[in-house]
Amino acid sequence: MKITFIPENKLIIANEQETILQVARRVNIPIEATCSGQGTCGKCKVKILSGRASSLSKAEKELLTQEEYGNGTRLACKVYAKDDFIIERINNKNVNVRKAVTTVLPEDFNLMPRYHQIKNTIAKYDNAKQIEQSKEETQEKVDETCHYGIAFDIGTTSVVGLLWNLDTGEQRGIKSKVNPQRIYGADVISRIQYSTQSIENQKELQQLIVYCCEAIILELIQIESIHLSKVCDVVVVGNTTMSHLFLGESVEGLARAPFQSSYQGMVHMQAYEIFKSMDKDARLIVLPNIAGHVGSDITAGLLASDIWSRKGNIIFIDIGTNGEIVFKNENKVYACSTAAGPAFEGASIHEGMRAEEGAIEGVKIEGSRITLEVIGGKEPIGICGSGLIDAIAELLRIGVLDDTGRILEKETLKLIGVKEDIIDHIIETDKGNHFILYQNDQRNIVLTQKDVREVQLAKAAIYAGIVTMLKKASLEPKNITELIVAGAFGNYIKKENAVRIGLLPEIPINDIKLEGNTASLGASMVLLSKKYEDELESHINHIEHIDLAMDADFMEFYIEAMNF
Repeated sequence: MKITFIPENKLIIANEQETILQVARRVNIPIEATCSGQGTCGKCKVKILSGRASSLSKAEKELLTQEEYGNGTRLACKVYAKDDFIIERINNKNVNVRKAVTTVLPEDFNLMPRYHQIKNTIAKYDNAKQIEQSKEETQEKVDETCHYGIAFDIGTTSVVGLLWNLDTGEQRGIKSKVNPQRIYGADVISRIQYSTQSIENQKELQQLIVYCCEAIILELIQIESIHLSKVCDVVVVGNTTMSHLFLGESVEGLARAPFQSSYQGMVHMQAYEIFKSMDKDARLIVLPNIAGHVGSDITAGLLASDIWSRKGNIIFIDIGTNGEIVFKNENKVYACSTAAGPAFEGASIHEGMRAEEGAIEGVKIEGSRITLEVIGGKEPIGICGSGLIDAIAELLRIGVLDDTGRILEKETLKLIGVKEDIIDHIIETDKGNHFILYQNDQRNIVLTQKDVREVQLAKAAIYAGIVTMLKKASLEPKNITELIVAGAFGNYIKKENAVRIGLLPEIPINDIKLEGNTASLGASMVLLSKKYEDELESHINHIEHIDLAMDADFMEFYIEAMNF
């Protein structure tokens, strides 16, 4: 059978056993499927312009409206062609991630470029099967023509690269791209599942992320008119799964408890072993993971936030699909990760999207007026994580949502005095009520009852993780001295709304510090100074990892934290 994809105008030969999503993936046509083709997210919508399709699946009956099905819309992961097809991708806009924020080094930063600090150790890297530290001291020649380095933060959703002048400590460029592995799922679990199906899948995921990083490198050096041979150091951080996939390591051990890495410690290697176009003298460092799903992005974040010098009871948290939490006081350092899910990345939300142009990033309700902040100042096309938190916080505040998370019926809202203009935004359905955030002649952008439940699951996991960490030290949320919110997402949330929905504990707002992308900063610090690499190595083994899956307290706190 012949399948033609619009707007690419690409004609592909397919067989009856392939879903449209499988065909698209085979020829690198991007169709977003944040659930990795499981039929649960509803994001892979395509429109059949001509041709006979398989009958409607159970998932499509649940996720598509009658209007959508009537106009030829289907889920690419569930529909099969029965004869020649012409298909239009619905979500075919170009993806532009929110502009990366410039990284600022600490005021007391001690510049000590590593190409002046002769390394004594080189890692041996055996086809992604074993990484072992060489104990032999190796004298390296200093390449005086090498003056630049790149720090990478490889996230589940996006990849950020920063170009640094190693002589001056000056940031010369920053680029971010959507992680191309996203077509195989929005969260690490989906990618682990895909990777472990075959060695070919594992290699494909490595290739995708390596090509993405190489593209960032080339864009950065072209902007600055720098020859690639002048880039002599690369430092990489990421969550545990991303680090493994980048190195081509098996993620089998991360699929189930006790969630063990297939390699340990800091990785030193020659950069060309990963980036084939780089000079053979260039070096690559991958910072160490802590344990389980607490990865090197958190290791770098702890370094950047200078957590070891801060006094009192400190909580460090990176809010994402794998909400990682670290607790530190004078006596102990604990770390854990919570399966918060991709709600705050927009993946499991009906109108959810990444923080890119057209995303609602802020919501304010005053009287009868709903004010939206939209990235790029354009007409909204969906809602991202920060907007989701705002929307739920505002609906809680005015009484549209009750403490259990239920979007109340119109009659109930009238009885409690909610304004009529706000009540008009309610759509009552047999699958729970919806709230219209924005509408025009073509479409509504709504917050559904299921969306609220997804947020409840995510925020409960993170809050319960925080409380569990505190209990290990016989403390409560009121005992927190500082709560550090890291990650790019942390640049944009409103602290008071995060507290209102129960994502963060109720402590003085000034004690909550939004420190942004600490992973990129920490990676850059190690890139620019050997001192910080040594500092990391002196602390990393003193962090105690807590496996929440095996912790009875966590489940109790999780259930308690479900309500608002």
